[in-house]
Formats: sequence, structure tokens, C-alpha cells
Amino acid sequence: MQLVVFGPEREWWVPGRVWDRLFQSVEATPPPDEVLYWFRVTDANNGIDLDEDLEPELRPGFVATIRQAAQRELALVGDVDPQDGEDGMYRSALERLLELIANDDEGRQANQSAE
Repeated sequence: MQLVVFGPEREWWVPGRVWDRLFQSVEATPPPDEVLYWFRVTDANNGIDLDEDLEPELRPGFVATIRQAAQRELALVGDVDPQDGEDGMYRSALERLLELIANDDEGRQANQSAE
């Protein structure tokens, strides 16, 4: 299992094979070295807590990279039924990831407005 924690009660848990597939997409169009480093740390440690492990200035690059990879992968997988084997599970996991990222973006914008 792999885990990406976006904040309290905002966690993306996926089987290793889902992460491996997404990680291959990240490596295919590598982000800046310091962001790629944290993807490799995430891979080696089976997860990352973005608030605890990542320096705040690297978070936007990490999130943008994982968002772009998920969007590319969704386009490649196409419109498959969530119950349709590996591709269906992969699609569902990517959709959940993008949902968490959208909620993360909205929450961060609201926090900035309140300050």
C-alpha cells in the first residue's frame, strides 16, 4: 500500500501497483529534481505526509506533478467501468486522487483568504 496524506482526514491510500503505474508516469515526464527526489522518497517509504515531510515551498510542485500525471493517466485509460479489472481500479484511484487535490486546493485558498 502507498499513502499520500494531504492533511487531516485527507488521505489517498492505494495498492502498490496503482502507485507504481502513476510513478512511472511521473518519471516519464520528470519534474524538477527536488520534486522528483520527494516522489522517490515517497516510493521508497510507501508514502508521504505533505504537511509533515515536505518543505512548504515544495508542496505546490509535488501536487502539480501528481495532478498532471493523474490527468495524463486518466486520458490514457479512457472511460472504463470502475469494476473493470486493473484499469477500472486505476481509474477510480486516480479520480479519488484528483478529488483530494481539488479539495486541498480549495482548503488552502480559503485558509489564505482568512489570513
